[in-house]
Amino acid sequence: MGTISVLANLSLDGVIQGHLIVPNPFTDTLVNAPEYVTSRRPGTALAHPNSTLLTGEATDTVAQLKDRTDGVIRVLGSGELVRSLHAAGLVEEYVLLVHPIMLGSGTRLFGAGERTDLTLQEPVTTTTGVLIARYRAN
Repeated sequence: MGTISVLANLSLDGVIQGHLIVPNPFTDTLVNAPEYVTSRRPGTALAHPNSTLLTGEATDTVAQLKDRTDGVIRVLGSGELVRSLHAAGLVEEYVLLVHPIMLGSGTRLFGAGERTDLTLQEPVTTTTGVLIARYRAN
């Protein structure tokens, strides 16, 4: 059985970055890695090679993927997807890259009133002040 791990960039006030906006050293690796895309619409066009479409309700299709996969299933980007997987109790790990900035408004990783207990595993601070924190969901 796989492990669902969320990787998210966020500001100190919890606003998430939804997409990789600029090319970075990992762009080629990410584009060419196996990728699963959730969509309620069959026939959704997939932008990257090695992509597989999971059609239906995201929590159902990701739960099925988790059951038939060994290793880590990393979720990048979509706040809506992360919040639905979180609500369904499917996320075991959060790797949060917390940037030293306050944005004030925008899409947040968790919705208002949501609560979960997390246990810090491996905090690392970069030279630019970004905190990389790995949490296990309890």
